Amino acid sequence: MLDALKRHYRESLTNGLLAPVAALYDIARPSILKFLGEPLNGQRGRQAMIEEILAVFPCQSIIETGTFRGSTARYFATLGRGEVISIEAVGRYHWYSRFRLRGDRGVRLVRGDSRSALRQLGRDRRLTALPTLFYLDAHWGADLPLAEEIREIATSWRSWVAVIDDFKVPSDAGYAYDDYGPGKALDLTYLRTSGVDALRVFWPRLPAADESGLKRGCVVITSDPAIARQLESGCSTLIPNAA
Repeated sequence: MLDALKRHYRESLTNGLLAPVAALYDIARPSILKFLGEPLNGQRGRQAMIEEILAVFPCQSIIETGTFRGSTARYFATLGRGEVISIEAVGRYHWYSRFRLRGDRGVRLVRGDSRSALRQLGRDRRLTALPTLFYLDAHWGADLPLAEEIREIATSWRSWVAVIDDFKVPSDAGYAYDDYGPGKALDLTYLRTSGVDALRVFWPRLPAADESGLKRGCVVITSDPAIARQLESGCSTLIPNAA
């Protein structure tokens, strides 16, 4: 009985009625930002890569999955590339970001599962007509939404580029990546399970040894051959995947 009450209390703090209270408690502890308090894992090379992609790709909207503490959403808002939409499934993190970013203009925070949230956003034809940069970072545990996120994006958006965090960079073991067990490592094999044909794939050119912050790997993808040609010719921070 006591264990059940403890579980109920923990769940209430995470996703229930007490989630806003737990978020306010987190806000009152500045030290909590020592972990992922900087955007893009504190990776300066990743930041340069994102900004170069945006210089080449005429993005008018940015959509992030996995808000966490709101650091990356806040950074995206400073880039002046239209509305930033950030999706978070965990109530405590969503409320934390709402409190933290309450004065930030141009950021819309959505609470919900990233797959269903993208599906809902994909019904907005005004939004899906905009060239959009996606930053996919909602993977955290056994329930891995990434393949379905990619399918929703490729089905609904006309013009898009996605940067996937925590991804295995085949040529550089110095970059860390997520591996949740058989069939759930973030690598090229997993990427194929999205079922999206003819994905164009790019890797970061910067060696992990020269990167700052957490040195997490990433991959950049699009299904549009014209956009892929733009990235290949205009982005010195990217390397096209070998055929």
